[in-house]
Amino acid sequence: MTSSKVFAALKKVDSDNVQNEYYLPDVLKVFLPDSGRTVRSLVCEDEKEVLGVNTVEQLAHVEQIMKERRNG
Repeated sequence: MTSSKVFAALKKVDSDNVQNEYYLPDVLKVFLPDSGRTVRSLVCEDEKEVLGVNTVEQLAHVEQIMKERRNG
């Protein structure tokens, strides 16, 4: 799949929910119906690769991880 297809699908995701937020998993709703595509899972070796950021505290935590990676 090309990045252009992903970005096109992202444009179709809306924030029509109680939190008025965009949810990345909603992209699956765009891809799957009548597409003939399959969904696969990916196991990440490092759980830090998939951390969510919903609060200022979580953002600070992720920023610290990125600084540590950048500085080695």
